[in-house]
Amino acid sequence: MFDVHEFRSPGEQFRGVDFWMLNDALDDDNMRFQLREMHQKGVSSFIARTYIGLKSDYPGPGFKKKLWTVVETARELGLKIYLQAGYMPEAVVGLPPEFAAAYVDEKDGQYSIEHTEIFVDMLNPEAVCYYLRQAYEEMWAEFAPEFGKTILSVWVDEPSYSKIGVPWTAGLKEKFHARTGKEVDFAALFHDTPGCGEVRYHYWNCVVELLRDAYFIQVRDWCKAHNLLFSGHLMREALFHGNFASGAAMMPFYRYFDIPGIDHLTADLPFRDSPLPRRVNSPIYDADLYTTPLQCASAAHQAGRKFMLAEIYGVTSENLALRDQKSMYENFAVYGVNVRSVHGYFYSLRGRGKRAYPPHVGYYQPYWEHYRKLTDECARTAYFITQGEVVAPVLVLLPWNTAATLYARGEIGTDGIPALRALEDRFLDLVVRFVHSQVAFELGDEFVIADTGSVENGRFRIGCATYSAVVLPWAGKLADSTLQLLRRFAAAGGAVFALGETPCPEAKPIAEVDSLLTELEAFREFKFDSDNPAALQIRHQREKNGQEFFFVFNSDCASTHTVTPDRPCAELLSDGTFRSAKTFLLQPGSGLRLITQVEAPAAPEKRPCWSLRLPDRWQLVRCSPNALVLEFARFRRENDPGFSPDYPILAIHDILTEEEYQGKLTLRFEINCANPFAGTSLALENPASQQISLNGQTVPSLPTGYFRAREFETVALPELKAGQNILTLTFDFSPLEKTKHVLTELFAHLRGVELEAPILSGDFGVFSHREPTRTNCVRMNRNFHLAPALREVGGELIDRGFPFFAGTVCLRQSFTVERACARAMLHIEHFNAAAGTVFLNGVEQEVLAWHPYQAVLTGLRPGENILELELCNSLRNLLGPSHRPDGEFGSCFGGYGHPNKNWIGAVDDQGRQFPEWYKYRTPDTRAWCEGYLQVHFGVAGITVTWEEN
Repeated sequence: MFDVHEFRSPGEQFRGVDFWMLNDALDDDNMRFQLREMHQKGVSSFIARTYIGLKSDYPGPGFKKKLWTVVETARELGLKIYLQAGYMPEAVVGLPPEFAAAYVDEKDGQYSIEHTEIFVDMLNPEAVCYYLRQAYEEMWAEFAPEFGKTILSVWVDEPSYSKIGVPWTAGLKEKFHARTGKEVDFAALFHDTPGCGEVRYHYWNCVVELLRDAYFIQVRDWCKAHNLLFSGHLMREALFHGNFASGAAMMPFYRYFDIPGIDHLTADLPFRDSPLPRRVNSPIYDADLYTTPLQCASAAHQAGRKFMLAEIYGVTSENLALRDQKSMYENFAVYGVNVRSVHGYFYSLRGRGKRAYPPHVGYYQPYWEHYRKLTDECARTAYFITQGEVVAPVLVLLPWNTAATLYARGEIGTDGIPALRALEDRFLDLVVRFVHSQVAFELGDEFVIADTGSVENGRFRIGCATYSAVVLPWAGKLADSTLQLLRRFAAAGGAVFALGETPCPEAKPIAEVDSLLTELEAFREFKFDSDNPAALQIRHQREKNGQEFFFVFNSDCASTHTVTPDRPCAELLSDGTFRSAKTFLLQPGSGLRLITQVEAPAAPEKRPCWSLRLPDRWQLVRCSPNALVLEFARFRRENDPGFSPDYPILAIHDILTEEEYQGKLTLRFEINCANPFAGTSLALENPASQQISLNGQTVPSLPTGYFRAREFETVALPELKAGQNILTLTFDFSPLEKTKHVLTELFAHLRGVELEAPILSGDFGVFSHREPTRTNCVRMNRNFHLAPALREVGGELIDRGFPFFAGTVCLRQSFTVERACARAMLHIEHFNAAAGTVFLNGVEQEVLAWHPYQAVLTGLRPGENILELELCNSLRNLLGPSHRPDGEFGSCFGGYGHPNKNWIGAVDDQGRQFPEWYKYRTPDTRAWCEGYLQVHFGVAGITVTWEEN
């Protein structure tokens, strides 16, 4: 039952399970500090995950000793831990050859069985037994006393047989023969041959059954026997192409998880201000927003699982701050995701770790002080969507068996397999049409139906869920068990509809989706009107007492829309109060919680209102030090006669790594100043190992503190003179070691030097001139100089001395009101910041972090009033990437082995290579722009409105 008190302050089960990326040398005090910070910000559970940059003996005793510090601190704070599987099934170190995954390969028309090295054979029960002993049993044995207490689960990330495409195991031959009486025709798995569809159908059914029995059931049973939850997410969930290439199927396996999950990497959040648009048009992205959560949510409901997890935010941008994180979570909450999993809280920003799969969430982010606002709001929504039971009378059969008959590994072209792609496109279009036409439906899987399907009281049952109508979309191939159940369902009066050809004679054929939508009107549970119905996505739940809950999401991130329910509803606000209306406003990219059967006051009648538009002119006070990133340098090796031309620091790193240079290295930076500046600091990683010189004067390398992150240790610099200043850093260089396999980057301790750009911080402004751009960013010329900070600014701060700023500024202006007022509001039309705290006459009013950017103003008085906005941003402009020619996008993917990819100009978005790119940086290439493309920071379009007494 809904409890408004629990809604206001949701319990730990609604606060998600977040990734804590352990990506550096682990320090006990630092770990305790970060766990306390996370706890204070509303985190209740976390996955202790090794990640790129880890410096330890993993999985040795040193690492486990540090992990005990984590466990003890978590126990003290009341936090819960999810351990990672010791190794992912795709990266098992020391795997015996007989337990390594195998696959069928084709070369010149000949077929052979090839073997991997570190991928466990997930189709082989003995191999999985070995894996469980190594990666679960032996790995975490000493932590067993905490199982079911502080340690709740062992998490597995992306269990799959990788992209080998056509998996093989010793038992597959026998299973296929027992099923068909025939040998596997390898040619049929790769090419279109006579009878190939039947071969593929039986082959892929065998693969799914072997995966189920060998891996998923065994891991589930191990976790249950050890009082642990089985949690994780699968790989390449969205489309059939990816299913077969990595894990055969998705839906049949979710029921074995205690907390089934998905992941969604990258972002497509085209807000009017600071958009993160899609980088590449791809049906995979669309499917990931629809079919991925729908498969998992449907399977979870059918299996009676109360919680469903989504790992989100990764591979986006440091600028994915509070508004965008809320929006992305609510996009998945509408499907039933009630366990938000933040990717990720990064232990360290050292080296390449600061570029690995942003955003990096933690104490170093300027918006961190406001992060509790986000975690509380997402927890309230998670609580809300967990109430009652899902209302979904329509079942749409997943045409996986049909897809299996079309998957020809050897026919994959640049756009996949044409026949399979056509099926995927039709199916995705159907799902999108259903979602935005307010059809309440779930997906059904034939493996699950075979095990848990029945017909009961005229309804089609799958486990815990029942349906009044079944849709067969282009289901040219159906299992016999499915056909038998559909026959019984139709005989009991159930409605069965078919798009395209089907072997089910009981199904009513429907020619097109529009006609199907008309047929399904008889099963409609609700119909909400809107000025833009296509933007609505709605989740409907109902309690046994008839109380209903609707979560409505506006998928349009640019505009506010209206929604008019078809029954009396009240909006549930964040403070636990209700507001009734006939029509509600749906904010851009935001969710709306509606509930029935509650007493709620109507919205107050609008009264005559006065308004005052404030000018975009502000007095500015900086609350954090300013920054200049020293990205370009000249270098000299030990025996070089002079310095090189100037290059980006990561280019220098690549040059020296490629030539395997070892020895002394000197980097030379230029700092240009309009005036002398005293009191500046230089932030470096590992300053104690470097000799620092400014204008020929040796600078002590003793750290005095840190700038933003503990890894950015600061040293005090002598006064910078007017004109050009020369800073040099000298140290020993050796290339960073390389791993044999990309996935082992997640836990390997790689020795060597990583070159990173120093950061100058202090009380100054950073200036150059603005350059033209067609991107969504402010483009600044790279030739910066320091000058005194401006004290008066407009609506954009980037070109007013803050191109690299990461912190908080206070904007201040006064305005005059002639009469006393009853109710006043502040409205901000353009809000380009992570969060903003509003003050009126020195009194804090509200923290703004997402739409609507408006605040109630209390204490507005006749005469002069002082308005202050404390704005904070993110690490994006400090850490980049700032040289991508197309600007800021919702994708920042380089892979585990190449996290620097988006920060250099070696490869463009289409994969085209630019050899020696650092020598040819101007004019811009498709992979590099020499100027800085920085995201906006500031506010504009400020209006104060008030009602007279």
